[in-house]
Amino acid sequence: MATSSSLSIFIFLLIFKLYVCMAQENNQVGYARCKSNFVCGNRINVAYPFWGDHHSGDSNSQPEYCGLPGYKLVCVNGDVAEIEISGESYRVLEINTKSQVMNITSKEFLDDDDACPAKYPIANFSSTSFNYGPDVEQLTLYFDCSRFNPPKNFTYRFNCQMNNSTGASSTGASDSYFWFTRNFGIISPDFSSCSKTVNVQVMSEALAGLIKNPETLPKVIKQGFNVTYLSTESGNNMDSCSTCTSSGGTCGYDTAAKNPTCFRGMVFSCSY
Repeated sequence: MATSSSLSIFIFLLIFKLYVCMAQENNQVGYARCKSNFVCGNRINVAYPFWGDHHSGDSNSQPEYCGLPGYKLVCVNGDVAEIEISGESYRVLEINTKSQVMNITSKEFLDDDDACPAKYPIANFSSTSFNYGPDVEQLTLYFDCSRFNPPKNFTYRFNCQMNNSTGASSTGASDSYFWFTRNFGIISPDFSSCSKTVNVQVMSEALAGLIKNPETLPKVIKQGFNVTYLSTESGNNMDSCSTCTSSGGTCGYDTAAKNPTCFRGMVFSCSY
């Protein structure tokens, strides 16, 4: 009986040790894959919660468990980072990991030297992971305004041959207009005759200059706008990740449990 009991204990300990070794090995794989930052060009060098693919799918690409859902970056041509938010693609211009602010701009405004989006319609910015920065203002662009009669000396005008969702040019007039959401004491014209509208975000500091020099609209849009991430209100913050990294681990995401996790290197040998 004692022999049988001892054998049972030995088998239990063996299975337990194997389980621990397997768990350590899985952590080791995660640690090895996620410990390096995602680097794209000379402007983007970030770690968790971001992760992503390099343009060639090389060994520097990271699996989804290296970061949070919605934070996947793609490195295009080795030097341009992009992110998809609510089905729309944005160029990532900068990420400040200390302030947790990311500067982005819609890809639809990057191809030409005007303020005409490459397609229509463009979905409004919407995300549960990212919020507008406090220094962001919204503009509305109005297209196909052939029946619009602008007020005298109205300067918020630009030329655009609007494209539709298939890339074909619009048959509307080339005169297009923009307006700002914030009220500067200027009465807004009636844009109801314009058949197409697009909302874009710009930085507050650029808006004052834009009002004085409307011709800078394309440049202002291409400069992008700020979004914040991992706000306390959303229930996601970097406290657990800081605890992980300070103990020698690297931050990751448990895709099964849908929770942040901590990957650690092998702390003991599992050889017998």
